[in-house]
Amino acid sequence: LVGETKTLATRRPTRNITENDMQVTIRNRSRERRSVVVTHSLRSTWLLQRESHDYEQVDANTIEFRKELQPDEEYIITWTERIEYRSFG
Repeated sequence: LVGETKTLATRRPTRNITENDMQVTIRNRSRERRSVVVTHSLRSTWLLQRESHDYEQVDANTIEFRKELQPDEEYIITWTERIEYRSFG
């Protein structure tokens, strides 16, 4: 299995909000079917937007995407994460 994570774009609509367009690519280069779990950690208060696949929220700051990959199959996941930073003052 080969995996690659990319941040495709980052925006700051306000001082306390960051939006990241993310992409994860997993390739099964083996001759056997493989189960993969893609785990992604998020910070602060977050919201996922425009996700290409269903995900499971594991805890307050962790999500997982699960997939069975056939031999030579490629799995591409994309999403936009919106992170809100709260100021304590």
